[in-house]
Amino acid sequence: MPSSTFLNLPQAKKERINAALLNEFSAHPLADAQVARIIKDAKISRGAYYKYFITLKGGYDYTRRMVLSTIHRPFAGKRINQLQPTDYVNAARSFLEDSSESEYFEFIQMDILHNQKNLDDSTIIQLPPKRWAITILCHETIKEAMEAPDDSEKLLQRLQISLEALS
Repeated sequence: MPSSTFLNLPQAKKERINAALLNEFSAHPLADAQVARIIKDAKISRGAYYKYFITLKGGYDYTRRMVLSTIHRPFAGKRINQLQPTDYVNAARSFLEDSSESEYFEFIQMDILHNQKNLDDSTIIQLPPKRWAITILCHETIKEAMEAPDDSEKLLQRLQISLEALS
């Protein structure tokens, strides 16, 4: 979580830092990312960075939460138990079709293909079993489609069948 100092910065400065974080973590896996590039891009001191985020991973976690909250916005306010398999498949399809145009595409691609395996994502483990299964199936389908874009439709059909089996 960013510090209250960061949260209280003028909007323009926050946006500049957010852009620098997004640039770094979109271009480099977390293991290769550098605070030096972030502070140069954001035009802030190293001390300021560590006052805002404490660690490099703190900046990554903040950026990831920001991106994921934007991507998952279509589900905000919806009752999960009212969603149908087709809703999830359509959301995955939409994401795959629209993501290459998104400012977050490179970040998501880097996160899915390189960073997720090294993250402790204990929030998924805490989900109820059916919700956990849906989340894993959707995310794995998106990952596989990013690795093999030509197979996207086949993967989405498999997702539909799998989600219907859970219903």
